[in-house]
Amino acid sequence: MGDNIDDFDLPKINQNVNLEFVVFRDVEEEFSMVFEPEHLQARDFLNPEQKFMYDEVMWHIHNDIPGVSFIDGPGGTGKIFLYKALLANICSFGHTALVNASSGVAANNMPGGRITNSRFKIPLNLENNSVCKISRQSDTAQLLQAAKVIIWDTASMAKRHELEVISDKCFRSLDVEHKHRLWILTSNVASLVLYYQVVIYYKYESINRSMVLRLSITCR
Repeated sequence: MGDNIDDFDLPKINQNVNLEFVVFRDVEEEFSMVFEPEHLQARDFLNPEQKFMYDEVMWHIHNDIPGVSFIDGPGGTGKIFLYKALLANICSFGHTALVNASSGVAANNMPGGRITNSRFKIPLNLENNSVCKISRQSDTAQLLQAAKVIIWDTASMAKRHELEVISDKCFRSLDVEHKHRLWILTSNVASLVLYYQVVIYYKYESINRSMVLRLSITCR
């Protein structure tokens, strides 16, 4: 005879759990993200350029208008400060905002930041037939469905294949609609920003508006 599971002092299984209301871990983590008070108040300390970008993004959010925004600016122009102000206030309205970056250092500077390969389950060695390893029933798929805004920091470091895999094979295979989603790509190389504008704008028929916003005022 085998051992009885009750003899191992394990937590008891709750037979009354309603599986219809089980929240996926990744979704719960995003909704439970805690922002510092200074992040919520940061919008009051934005310089004119940052304030213009902040108002443009929030206008898209409040009016439920999809689009692609490109924030371009060299180091020291306060991009991270602007992102934190946006994230805190977007989430304060009950929306879900996903933050990912092309490098681990950049991801660590953002609340809830994740490396792009980790967020979208992209293989490190991309090939023409590579796909995002996300199933429709996974917590990542549910999170992408719930996302109102997706911020991609240091987007200029990403390979072209990464963007194509996400747009063509990840979202479309999961039947994730783009009609209520705003993408914010950031870079400090203006020429590469224009390339991403062409790639993303023409990939999504539902996206009918794009912006290229540039920071030039040094905040140091």
